[in-house]
Amino acid sequence: MPANTKGKNHLEKILFEIICLMIIMVMLHGMIQGLILFNGNTLSVAEFIVAVISACFFYLSRFKNKFEQLRVPLVIFTNICLIFFWFWLSGYIGPTGIGAVGIGIISIILLPSRFRATFLVINFALLILLVILQDQTDWVQTQIGDYETLPYDYLVILFAVLIIVNYLKTEYDKERKVVIQQNKELDFLNKSLEEANRDKQETILTLQNTQSKLIDSEKMASVGRLTAGLAHELNNPLNFIGGNVQPILNDLEDIKESMSEEMRAKNKDTFDEIEQLLDNVLSGSKRATDVISNLLKISPRGQDDNISTVLLNDLLNRTCLLIKNAHPDVVFTTSFEDTVYVSANSIEINQVLLNILKNAVDSLPPKRARISIKLFMENSIAIIEICDNGRGIPVQFRSQIFEPFFTTKEEGKGTGLGLYISYGIIKKHDGEITYHALERGSCFRISLPAVLEV
Repeated sequence: MPANTKGKNHLEKILFEIICLMIIMVMLHGMIQGLILFNGNTLSVAEFIVAVISACFFYLSRFKNKFEQLRVPLVIFTNICLIFFWFWLSGYIGPTGIGAVGIGIISIILLPSRFRATFLVINFALLILLVILQDQTDWVQTQIGDYETLPYDYLVILFAVLIIVNYLKTEYDKERKVVIQQNKELDFLNKSLEEANRDKQETILTLQNTQSKLIDSEKMASVGRLTAGLAHELNNPLNFIGGNVQPILNDLEDIKESMSEEMRAKNKDTFDEIEQLLDNVLSGSKRATDVISNLLKISPRGQDDNISTVLLNDLLNRTCLLIKNAHPDVVFTTSFEDTVYVSANSIEINQVLLNILKNAVDSLPPKRARISIKLFMENSIAIIEICDNGRGIPVQFRSQIFEPFFTTKEEGKGTGLGLYISYGIIKKHDGEITYHALERGSCFRISLPAVLEV
């Protein structure tokens, strides 16, 4: 059975088809009986026609889903058959008397509630008329005998049965409407519950993401405070070491001048080695001082609060121009969809852009090296995307790229502080910096609150 027949009138549809089958069987039984007893007559032909029409009703309901359109036609058809067979089969004292009760019950069950009262009135009037015609005329052949009250008894019983069946069907329809309404409310509650569950899951995911970000932020802040403290503690001894190298060199020159040429020539290798060692100490302390200086830039005590309204378009153009001049073999493409202003420290934002662009340049292939920079607005947020076609960052290292002193570059070519410093600067500006791996290359996305009115 097709799925679309399921619904609130499914039971009536089944009863409709059962009634059609019953009519077919009764009519075929009468037709066969007539053929055997009377070798066929007009009544047998009529019974055959009624069986065929009933079979058509069954087919259209069962296989063409025409039940709703066939309710009233079947009731009208059965009442026409009742009138016809009333005169052929002895009226209320023959099988049509029982048939009239059955047809009345069928009509009450099958008719929509809006037609039921009208049908009862018409059906009662029709049956009263048929009983009067049978009782007052000889149109129907009957043998009532001594049962003079039979017509009235029949009508009383028939009407009582039909009224009772109509009452039961009316109450059934009321209860069904209540059930349908309850099912609708239950469906609404189920949908509401599903939506609430979806909202709950989304809230849980949002909270988990927020928790993860808070943990990362707190971890970075803790590391920042630790490194800032270490930087300040190491800064003085480094300055002391670097500052004492030059006096040592000066003292070494004084020692050499106080010595004879022969002694200087004899100790030349020793003096050269000492000078080389002191140069290494000076170079190492300078490198360490540079690292400390970078750490102090993002430490809570070393922040520069020189905030102003910055036009990102100009800042990106100047930074790109600087990198282009140093790397003429790299193809730079820029796309600025909007004129974007942010409230920021331009020196620090410039440092972030330089760090990311330098990292991108270091990862580029020797041929067909490309870097693209995009600037656009997204829901009042300024977005900068810097993408390259370099070697990218291996999957196992992507969660560590913003940690201090982490680098994938060769030893001596990077301090591992560039992205860490950039992360701290962007966070200080209430922004976000994220990494996205491309099919070939890397893409960094910087989000900053935009200034909408300048």
